[in-house]
Amino acid sequence: MKRITVCFLIFSLCLCFLAACTENGTETANSSEVSVLPSPSAEESSTDTAYDLQGRTFKVIQRWFGYQNPNIDFTGEVIWADTEDGTLTEIDLAKKQVLEKTQKELNCTVSGEILTKTPAEVRTLIEEDLLSGAPTIDFCFETFYYYSDFVVNGYLADLGSLGVDLSAPWWDAGAVRDLSLGNKHYYGIGDINTYDNDGTFAVLFNKKLYAEKYGDVSSLYSLAAEGGFTFDFLREKVTDFGHDNTYGLLTDASNLYLHLISAGERIVGKDEEDGLAFTLNADRGAKVYSDAAELYVNAKDVLLYNDSLIGITPRPDNTLEAFTEGRGLFYITTVSKISRLGDMEDEYGILPLPKYDSAQASYCTTVGNFSTSCVFVPRTRLSEGDKGKEIGILLDTIGKHSREILTPAYLNKVSPDEGSKEMLGIILSSRIYDMGEVYSLALNNPVVYFTTLGKSFTEQLNICKPLIEKAVADFNENITK
Repeated sequence: MKRITVCFLIFSLCLCFLAACTENGTETANSSEVSVLPSPSAEESSTDTAYDLQGRTFKVIQRWFGYQNPNIDFTGEVIWADTEDGTLTEIDLAKKQVLEKTQKELNCTVSGEILTKTPAEVRTLIEEDLLSGAPTIDFCFETFYYYSDFVVNGYLADLGSLGVDLSAPWWDAGAVRDLSLGNKHYYGIGDINTYDNDGTFAVLFNKKLYAEKYGDVSSLYSLAAEGGFTFDFLREKVTDFGHDNTYGLLTDASNLYLHLISAGERIVGKDEEDGLAFTLNADRGAKVYSDAAELYVNAKDVLLYNDSLIGITPRPDNTLEAFTEGRGLFYITTVSKISRLGDMEDEYGILPLPKYDSAQASYCTTVGNFSTSCVFVPRTRLSEGDKGKEIGILLDTIGKHSREILTPAYLNKVSPDEGSKEMLGIILSSRIYDMGEVYSLALNNPVVYFTTLGKSFTEQLNICKPLIEKAVADFNENITK
């Protein structure tokens, strides 16, 4: 474990307030309560009101996703790991500015630990702390993949009950909509974190190859901005593009699932009571999946990362290598791969995953369940009553300032040009979350049935549907206990 104390206690702000809001009026706040001004108007954000958290120190825990992994350019959410020479990246500098502004505004300190442990060890540490009776952790950043049973067992606090303003623009509206269970929100994603952006899927394209074959690159951005980047368009540009060890599309067989997502489908969505439900449309899903699979087996124009079905010998990052070497027109991958394109000579751009067809209202993308982060709050005495409200105030304030400072810095760093920056805005605002991915451990990993070439959608559906429906029913029953 590498313990990192991020910031010192910022000077105390001496603010005195006359009243605290209650449901039926006002009452005098005692010293243990959060002191607030009267409630803001409907047009104002909750964090437009001044708060004094009276010098409280908050502890954040997170796993260092990029520890000893040069392929992952990430050093922390809200707090960060110090570099050997003490310099900060553009992103970490923005996080430092956000944290300093938040601490000063709220009269509090945020410190914590970036853990170099395994996911299982981090999970155990958090669980032991919340069950100890003497908890020290206020909030955490981790992938939701490992925490299904935390939700089932009631180990996580409802962010809404903490007063977090989930309607605010610094929270991802797609995550608020999709990740709730029983109208409770256990996971938060938004401007407060960046590893969720890194884990978001997109399409990279080689400007030189596109211009040589199809002309003006700016027209591609215009097409996408107008909603016209579809699977048919992608297929048309990819087909017959292959030549001289150069491909129209670089992808992975597991990305077949992404075409279901980009068509707006989810394997597991929600029922009317905000519980889980099998929601995959059999007819539309079959068409989307078969079209993608037909394209993927086109070995002349499509290079698959790791698929022995068409005679490719698995080789680490062969698709990334091909794109970096200028041998791929389109490349379906996560935003995190952009940090590894430093040696690429050709210019590239960023596009959303294509819509399935032009009738689709909007683009849809998602995040990898191993390659994203979310914030959650252990359900302990630290998250109860006024103390819990203080955590909510803190998260909203960090989120607000992150939207002002961190997100622009992130987009500036990641975007190779202005067109890509606009596309990233579209991408990050069009994420949907398949609960089959979010709760994959509890649901026996339903996504795996739609990530393999060689079996039809119908074959896979017939196998997995009864299994998934049974797992969903069990999950719903357990979560309501």
